[in-house]
Amino acid sequence: MAHPVKLRRLSLFLLIGLALLAVGVAMLIWSSQDAPGAAVCLVGLIVTVVGVRQFFKQSYHLFRRDPNFQIKHALTRGDRYYMFMEQYQPLIAGQTDEIAVMANTAAALREVFGFFWVGFYLVRDGQLVLGPFQGHVACSSIKYGKGVCGTAWQKRETQVVPDVELFPGHIACSALSRSEIVVPVMAGEEVKAVLDIDSDRLRAFNNTDKNFLEKIMALMAKELYGQTTAPKQDPSPENEAATPSDE
Repeated sequence: MAHPVKLRRLSLFLLIGLALLAVGVAMLIWSSQDAPGAAVCLVGLIVTVVGVRQFFKQSYHLFRRDPNFQIKHALTRGDRYYMFMEQYQPLIAGQTDEIAVMANTAAALREVFGFFWVGFYLVRDGQLVLGPFQGHVACSSIKYGKGVCGTAWQKRETQVVPDVELFPGHIACSALSRSEIVVPVMAGEEVKAVLDIDSDRLRAFNNTDKNFLEKIMALMAKELYGQTTAPKQDPSPENEAATPSDE
């Protein structure tokens, strides 16, 4: 993704090229120094062409993420979720392989929202086993009721954790993780897997993330298992604690 700082640097590079071009033209018109003037013009032209090309390339990537997910980064988080869901459903339509669907889901979520870590843990033989993910290496398995993921599985409800250090029994798969949201993937009353998203910032997730991620997981569960049940709603105030700006 293009960064605004990089665009500013390219703008400066482009201005330097145009300035050199102007100086070269001035030397050709108002002085007898044809050779130096031509050389300055040539350098200015090369710098300008390269600057223009890179500037438009970076500007293009600022507003285009993945070919399947053409979502402007400048939109609010809620708007990006709306657009994500519109493009997500066709991506998984007709797909019934868990690994394929979860792999694309993790990749798409990280591509659009830039999450620090996003992936799935699947229920296997009485524990959560690491599935498709995007990010740093992670814990291979998590026991029932342990950590944020195990708790989401046990309670069958989304866990929004503003500060992982304050979560009882938190499992530190990455020392860089600061906040987390875990959404169970339900088929009827059965938890099939959990979606785990980590951030390297405190209080990175709020009810916007919770509501939309639950809807996205419901779409995925319906496609994979033919049925879905929304996670239980948590009436406790903890989930209201994470309220960053709707960026």
